[in-house]
Amino acid sequence: MLLNLVEEMESTIQYVADVEQFAKLAKLVEAIEEVKILVKKTEEFVVYYCSRNELGALVTLSLPSMEYNVHAVKTLRSVVSTVDSDELADLKSSFERFKQKFDRGIVIQSAMTSEQSATILKSLVDVMGTVYPTLPILWSILTIYAQKEIRFLRDWSQRT
Repeated sequence: MLLNLVEEMESTIQYVADVEQFAKLAKLVEAIEEVKILVKKTEEFVVYYCSRNELGALVTLSLPSMEYNVHAVKTLRSVVSTVDSDELADLKSSFERFKQKFDRGIVIQSAMTSEQSATILKSLVDVMGTVYPTLPILWSILTIYAQKEIRFLRDWSQRT
């Protein structure tokens, strides 16, 4: 489970790095800032978990009798695993919530960017339409297609 958490963190870092420079939507920027804190918390947990398990192994080796070692290890593992499992589950859940916010933010920002681009392009088509009379007809066809795509993105973001 720890390996899954580390893999989750690694993939999150990669796609945040890809998107961060383009993030303009306030909720997307906020989600990116929140995940930076989550990544730091996860790094600290992984280091703490690994160091504690190494310490547990050293303590086990230093115990006087073999019977006591087995009992101590079982006790230590049961206490550690309950706490660690809860922490791992919380961190994994936090990454899943981040992914949902992040995905929704990307979809919304993409839709907004598409609408802004469409407005700019429409203005250009209006100006160019005086020179090329068939251009407004082509623009109408493209607009219908773009509106369908924007509706699809909005519907998808509301469902997730």
